[in-house]
Amino acid sequence: TRRPPHHTLDAALMNPPTHAWLKWPGASQNEIIDFNNKLAKLSKRVVSPPRSIDWVFLDELGIKSRVEEMILVQIRGMDRFTSLAWRRSFGLQENVYREWCLEFFATLDFDMKVKSSQLHAQKCISFWLGGQSRSMTLKEFSVLTGLYTREEVVDRYFDTFLAEGQTDRGGFDIDSYWNEISGEPRFRKSRSLASHIKKPILRVILKMLTYSFIQRSTGHDKMYHEDLWLLNLFDKGDSSRYANVPWVLVRHMVSRASGTQADSQICCGHFVTRIARSLGLVDQASMAPCSPATDMKLIDKKVFDMAKLINRVTEKLIGESEGSSAPVTSATQVPPK
Repeated sequence: TRRPPHHTLDAALMNPPTHAWLKWPGASQNEIIDFNNKLAKLSKRVVSPPRSIDWVFLDELGIKSRVEEMILVQIRGMDRFTSLAWRRSFGLQENVYREWCLEFFATLDFDMKVKSSQLHAQKCISFWLGGQSRSMTLKEFSVLTGLYTREEVVDRYFDTFLAEGQTDRGGFDIDSYWNEISGEPRFRKSRSLASHIKKPILRVILKMLTYSFIQRSTGHDKMYHEDLWLLNLFDKGDSSRYANVPWVLVRHMVSRASGTQADSQICCGHFVTRIARSLGLVDQASMAPCSPATDMKLIDKKVFDMAKLINRVTEKLIGESEGSSAPVTSATQVPPK
């Protein structure tokens, strides 16, 4: 039996949405068919509430400064250019609106073939939001998502910094790194678990990644190649090796966070709300037709307690002594000259 073609009018046009944004005003017929096919899949998904790190709680645990050091990016060769993108992504606090997520993820497209030297100039990201089509460079996207400020992206080093950030795990020896942090000989997907990592501070960073940045609704103890690659960048002291954060984010949103997989939920909606806010859409008129917001939650004591990361006697991170200030080597912090 032949499968029906992807672009089928029956599937794409039946039960048209009532929300004005989801009628794609001004789009071509082919675009409407494509958007509605994606929308039909997304409409069945639940919006997963994102989480933001509770910095106050990390401070109470005595590890706030260590976490901040590990996620800070400083590049000496660029006159000590400093990036706070990771800290901002983990601390982003925005409620989520279902209609904005449906509109954004049904239309999101990312041209990953763009040359790294052109990420500041070539439009490679497109989506609809607020009833309008949007097209932009990765540099512009990084501002809309709140990863960088408008003042930072005009810095003379920013374009070089963006171009030289890693966008994939090419050359990363996953088995070697997994052996280093877990003691197990090689990484095995679905069998290698976060609870096997020996350093508690790395498990804290991993929780921040999977609950906030690479947001998942379930399976937080499972390890994936992308998790280990990013964790490796935080864990090493080589300042020349850092992730291109906006690239990693939009690639993740395209491939997994949109909720198009059969058993997935819609994730990363807090970034969509921040984009809407940056575009000036967060006002009473735009929000009135939306469903009630999905509230933001915190990566707090309960999350760490469930992961068995807290010593219930000392109320500190397991493996940490009271008031411990042991140094940790940062993945991105430049060592002193």
